[in-house]
Amino acid sequence: MKTKLLLPRNFKYIGLLISVIFIGFGIANMYFQFMFELYTPFEVPGIFGPGGSRNELTDEILGGGLIIGLMMLAFSREKIEDEFVSKMRLESLLWAVYVNYILLILAFFFVYGNFFLDVIIYNMYTILLFFIGRFNFLMYRHLQTPEND
Repeated sequence: MKTKLLLPRNFKYIGLLISVIFIGFGIANMYFQFMFELYTPFEVPGIFGPGGSRNELTDEILGGGLIIGLMMLAFSREKIEDEFVSKMRLESLLWAVYVNYILLILAFFFVYGNFFLDVIIYNMYTILLFFIGRFNFLMYRHLQTPEND
């Protein structure tokens, strides 16, 4: 089955490497105040007030890098890409969206203050993480069944 929108298989390994690197930098940023100390070359206009300032780009680099790595990992072809794998991919994506939004609804009711902003930031990545986890679990389970030997 020819799927036009999937990336080549090698992108899975590149995406895994990028994801691990940016998760490591993200943890260093959150807990040890790691910064790249790169600034925008121009003043960014203030949305909530007058004037502008130069923006430090660590958050943007880390967030963008992690999304790119996770998307490469999630949407790369498998060795055998058939209808069954496409069905598992679709079911995993549907399951990830359900779980993600159920957790978001729970956060609306049970998480308050500044911690809610952290939950929303993490929520950007959880759809991809849930999808990757569920899809790879289903692939592993399928490959472990006796009729596939």
